[in-house]
Amino acid sequence: MLECDQMDDTTKSIKMLDADLTALENDAVEEYTPELVALRNHVLFIHTTIESILHSMILKNVVGSDYRNVIKMALGLLKIGPLLNRSEYLPLVEACIELNLIESKEGEKIKGVNNHRRCFAHPNGYKKQMDKYRKDKEFYLETQRRLVSALKVVLNANDRLNKKLDKK
Repeated sequence: MLECDQMDDTTKSIKMLDADLTALENDAVEEYTPELVALRNHVLFIHTTIESILHSMILKNVVGSDYRNVIKMALGLLKIGPLLNRSEYLPLVEACIELNLIESKEGEKIKGVNNHRRCFAHPNGYKKQMDKYRKDKEFYLETQRRLVSALKVVLNANDRLNKKLDKK
């Protein structure tokens, strides 16, 4: 059962999503080209994937060399699960930097994905940015490059962590 403050947060989130959906429905459909829809899907998928990997890295850091043991991971999740579930993307990146799981420079690349996610998750508030995605092919391509780069950074950091833990 959700606690009162969680229900309030959930209700707020649902209202925000509903407002964004209404804004999308009210916009002219022709403004959302297949390329823009594909980019939106890439941005949201990569953002979610990175967030999931960051959660996993923090959990593995807590559990240590037993990270391949399902029971140990479950116990670790019981310890820090509530913290991870309430953490947003940018604080997760900061936590990974503070825990030396990723370097500051890598963190900046990862943080950049969040700016793109905001544009697509809340297009009504980012009309100028959305126009740039629509009209500037180089900006569109650069966004794709940044997404791939950020995902590579996180995957490499996760591999480094796995190798470090496997040595113990």
